[in-house]
Amino acid sequence: MYLVLLQWLNELLNATVVIVVFSLFAYLIAHNWRNGTARALCVLLLSVVIVYGGDILVARAVRPDTIQFLLRAQWLGIGLVPAAYLHLGLSLWPRRPGITSRRHWLIWGGYLGSALFSG
Repeated sequence: MYLVLLQWLNELLNATVVIVVFSLFAYLIAHNWRNGTARALCVLLLSVVIVYGGDILVARAVRPDTIQFLLRAQWLGIGLVPAAYLHLGLSLWPRRPGITSRRHWLIWGGYLGSALFSG
């Protein structure tokens, strides 16, 4: 009885997180796409949507192939989080001339590392 209630509450909270985060993601894309900090935050929010959305869909999936695909997609979202945090952190750092090329290489290296970890 209590286990069913807790599972239902977990699914409700996961759905709430997906709805709120996707709404913020859509707002940022629609209104602030030219801002580098907003783009970095969009990548982070997208990874959260992938992880929580996959969790919701795994609970409803029946076929083993579908479950495996969703779990792999969740790992992609989890692997994307450190690179997205690095991207967001470097976009919030004060700009100084001459350092921007190093920042771009760090960001691309972070995303490459995330892709290698997820793949």
